[in-house]
Amino acid sequence: MIPKRNKRSELVHSSEAVRDMIRDSLIRRNWEQDRSVLGVITLVYDHSQPQLLSRITRLQHDCHDQIISSTHVHVDHDYC
Repeated sequence: MIPKRNKRSELVHSSEAVRDMIRDSLIRRNWEQDRSVLGVITLVYDHSQPQLLSRITRLQHDCHDQIISSTHVHVDHDYC
């Protein structure tokens, strides 16, 4: 089962496939039991893009019941 899943997901290592199967199973079980689930979205962006930061902030405010936290990390001079 792992090699088949591994090939379909284009994963390099079978340990990644196992991790993904466990995660998928846990998430599916929580959804089926109508329980809350948690997710993380990571964005890497060029902060010099016009209006980008204001658009991100507006999105966070518009979705305040779903986006409960944000972190700003500097990757290098241009990217956050």
